[in-house]
Amino acid sequence: MTVTIENDYLKVTIGLKGAQPQSIWNKGTETEYLWQGDERYWKWQAPQLFPIIGKLKNDTMFVDGKAFHMQQHGFGRHTQFMVVAQTPTQVTLALTDNATTRTMFPYKFRLEITYHLQRNKLQVQYRVENRDKQAIYFSLGGHPGFNVPLQKNQKFTDYQVELSGPYNEINLDPFSGLARPAQKVAGNQTQWTLTRQAFANDAHIYEFADRKASVALFDRKRTAGVRISSTNVRYWGVWSTYPAAGPFVCIEPWWGIDDTVTTDQDFTHKFANNMLAIGAKFAGDYTIAIY
Repeated sequence: MTVTIENDYLKVTIGLKGAQPQSIWNKGTETEYLWQGDERYWKWQAPQLFPIIGKLKNDTMFVDGKAFHMQQHGFGRHTQFMVVAQTPTQVTLALTDNATTRTMFPYKFRLEITYHLQRNKLQVQYRVENRDKQAIYFSLGGHPGFNVPLQKNQKFTDYQVELSGPYNEINLDPFSGLARPAQKVAGNQTQWTLTRQAFANDAHIYEFADRKASVALFDRKRTAGVRISSTNVRYWGVWSTYPAAGPFVCIEPWWGIDDTVTTDQDFTHKFANNMLAIGAKFAGDYTIAIY
């Protein structure tokens, strides 16, 4: 089942399973911007990642000494959300803990994701509420994939990634896939051309010096592209397939990151996790601008 919001510029379709956008249609140019999924490369389109980003070591975490198991990126993208509010240009979807989620994530919570259209922009808002009798810990974020190229007679290497400012880049261990933040490298190369080889070591993970940041994807002539911006995202991933030539690129705003190579697997110690006190609420957002 899906829901649709639209204005004069964009039409956006969102699936209730995983609250995943399935289409971002530019009405003016009659262009589909969102990757449509293909098992040969990557079956997803724009999954929502909750309550973990990336991998847990051995797919396992411990809370109060008890083991819980989750696969990469958590259960949010596999779980049915419900519509709690909708207008022609905005919809809010919600997920509340249940018996199934508590077998993987032992906390009581409510997650709301709101999609709101304003001209050529889609704003994505997250709200997490702690409904437990203890502090809760979590990570979350988006994983939208965009078609590359966006226009006919273009190719993958005609596009460039643009970063808004200086950053630290965090690498993933090639054997475990876990993060190595202690080995992060400072960088100021704010523009690079897409090549397949650029993704040979998995995702590029950026931590900007300024939390008011953006990551964009444009063709060299700047005739088409997308820009994702935020004032509070902690980490940004840029990813595509390698060596398979998937014709898409994901720009991923995250509040969290993979387990680190030195993790003790205690979820309350997890690097870059978010903590909510009893009754507290988390808010985060980003905006996708379509050009």
